Amino acid sequence: MQGDPIKGLPKFDGECKGCMKCLTICPGLAITLVDYRKDKKNPVIFLPYEVSNIEVKKGDELALVDVDGNPLGTYTALGARATKTSDRIQIVRVRVPGNIAKKVVAFTIQGKKVTEKLTEKIPHDHIQDDEVVCLCERITAGEIKELVRKGITDMNQIKAISRAGMGPCGYKTCENLMKQIFWAEKTAQKDIVNNIRRPLYVEIPLGKFANGGQ
Repeated sequence: MQGDPIKGLPKFDGECKGCMKCLTICPGLAITLVDYRKDKKNPVIFLPYEVSNIEVKKGDELALVDVDGNPLGTYTALGARATKTSDRIQIVRVRVPGNIAKKVVAFTIQGKKVTEKLTEKIPHDHIQDDEVVCLCERITAGEIKELVRKGITDMNQIKAISRAGMGPCGYKTCENLMKQIFWAEKTAQKDIVNNIRRPLYVEIPLGKFANGGQ
């Protein structure tokens, strides 16, 4: 894991064994690896990818982007394999020029047309029951809808019952989708109690607290 200490990015100075565990356990899939061992001028990057309806395969052309979504060019996937932690997460390998290796964070899987401004009205019930609302805890829209239909309009109560928003991201990705569900279920805005935000945290093993351990 590389980084720029001036910009506050993390930097790992230890010995990397190439196990790829750091790529798969990061809740936001925000870690990438750059392998310079065989070719320093054209290293191989390893990108974590949560498979949706599009599975990446060897030979696929991938449009790579930086952290701001700016295009970095199209390159061929050297391979993509499932991980031991989840069959929904792939590790995708791509060889790129050294000058962009540390800039690559992801790739686009949909055409530009998807991001164009919509001209038609979006139906109020466009979120399907089997769609995942809380990625951290894998809570579906159907589970949230069931609670809303029971009259629960307090997001904190929904979080306590379903665990939606209990993940490491601290409710930062699912709040908007939950509000869309409230809207679809015709819940009055004045009746909705917003979730109490909490900062991002770092998980600490219980062993650290045992016997006064530091």
